[in-house]
Amino acid sequence: MNHSCKPNVMLSSDDTVHAEVVALRNILPGEEILVSYLRTSALETKNERSEKIKTNWKFECNCELCGLQVEEQNKNDQQRIEVRNTLINIDKFFDEVWRTPSVLPEVVRPLIKSFFVLAEVTLQILCSELAGQSDAALVSTYLKMAELVAFAESEKFRTALTSKYTPVELMSLAKGQATLMGKMFISNCKTTERELRELHEEFG
Repeated sequence: MNHSCKPNVMLSSDDTVHAEVVALRNILPGEEILVSYLRTSALETKNERSEKIKTNWKFECNCELCGLQVEEQNKNDQQRIEVRNTLINIDKFFDEVWRTPSVLPEVVRPLIKSFFVLAEVTLQILCSELAGQSDAALVSTYLKMAELVAFAESEKFRTALTSKYTPVELMSLAKGQATLMGKMFISNCKTTERELRELHEEFG
């Protein structure tokens, strides 16, 4: 299969032996099947993608994304960086709270609130401007939002959020998207469900 930075299929696996080809959208008769040789969840910029493709596969990508006009490309790159940084920073926040469970609630509460707002912005970008470019990041965002809401609902870190969803509802959205994408993403959802149970046990 040939490469595209905006593929219509992906390879999904939850082990190192088997993989499945999963369609990311409806594919028209006669349309070429395209897969990304890169991890779309990494949300790399054009230059980052181009460098990896040239280094590893010795060709220059001329796909739909890489063919954007300069202004559109710059906007796309900036949105990718924004989303990527938000998801990385939320993970760092989770790691810090789990690593230091004695952290004071008054320190954690404003961070829960600010990261949830950033996650909402990220979700909006992924569903609009970056739609179809990183379905993996969409699943990841739903999962992180579920965990943020769970922290906000815990006895220790009780925080008022603007969320209209419960952790269960956000998990349902994540699993709905993951089911379309294969076993690897379903496995990611199961991991987060386990973490939510542990969060409830640890923080109430």
